[in-house]
Amino acid sequence: FELPAVYPETIVVNYKTNNFPGENSLTIRDVYGSVIFDRSNHAANTIYNDTLTLFAGCYTVEFLDTGNDGLSYWADPGAGNGYFRLRRTTGSILKSFDPEFGRSITWSFTSGALVGVDELVPAAALEAWPNPTSGEVTVAVQGILGDALIEVLDMRGTLVQRQQRALHGGDRLTLDLAGAADGLYEVRITGADQQANLRVVKQ
Repeated sequence: FELPAVYPETIVVNYKTNNFPGENSLTIRDVYGSVIFDRSNHAANTIYNDTLTLFAGCYTVEFLDTGNDGLSYWADPGAGNGYFRLRRTTGSILKSFDPEFGRSITWSFTSGALVGVDELVPAAALEAWPNPTSGEVTVAVQGILGDALIEVLDMRGTLVQRQQRALHGGDRLTLDLAGAADGLYEVRITGADQQANLRVVKQ
C-alpha cells in the first residue's frame, strides 16, 4: 500500500475559480467521514485562501466540478482558467493539482505526528521536441510546481521571450520560435524552489 503524505497541522487551501463558479464545491472530511470544512456559492475568477488548523489525523479533500471539465479545459477556453493547491502558511506549495481534472479532485493526507511519508518533490527536468525546430517547440516540464517564470534567451544572454504561468509538476508548454533568428537558444524555467534549463536549436 502507499503511505499518505504528511502535512503540517495548519495548511492553506488555495484555489482560483474560473468563469463558472456555480459548478464548484469544496469539502474536507476527517477519517470518520465527518465534514470539517466546506464551501460552495463561489464567485467567478476569485482567489480563495482558507487556513485550516487540524488535529493529528487523516483527512480527505474533495473539490467537485459538476460541469465535468475541471477548472481549465483546452476545448472550452471560454470557461477561463483556475487552479487548486494546498500550501504551507509560509506560502510554499505542498500539492498542486492539474486544473484539467474532469469531475473531481480527491486527495487524502495525514496531519500532525502520525506515521507516513513526506511527499517527495521530484527533480526539475525539461525535455523538448522537435529539437532542432523550424518554429514551434513543445517543452515537457517535470518537478516545478506553482508560479514559474519561463524565459528564452539567445547565446549572448539576450532575452527573446518571457512569460509567467502556473505549473503543476507535469506540464507541456508550446513555445513559438518562428520569428527568431536561426541559432542556439536556452529555455530556462524558474519556480519558487527549483530551476531547470535546456538548449534548443532553431534552424
